[in-house]
Amino acid sequence: MVRRFGTVIRTSELLRLFSDHYGFAYSLTNPYLGNEKGDVEAKVG
Repeated sequence: MVRRFGTVIRTSELLRLFSDHYGFAYSLTNPYLGNEKGDVEAKVG
């Protein structure tokens, strides 16, 4: 759904259409930094 080319991050057309249709926003985190993911996972619980 997301590709990174150096510092450029590109989302797929499918992700953009899906989020527009259901009306939600998304934020991307760095998969190697645990401190970013914990905040997001805490909001879900």
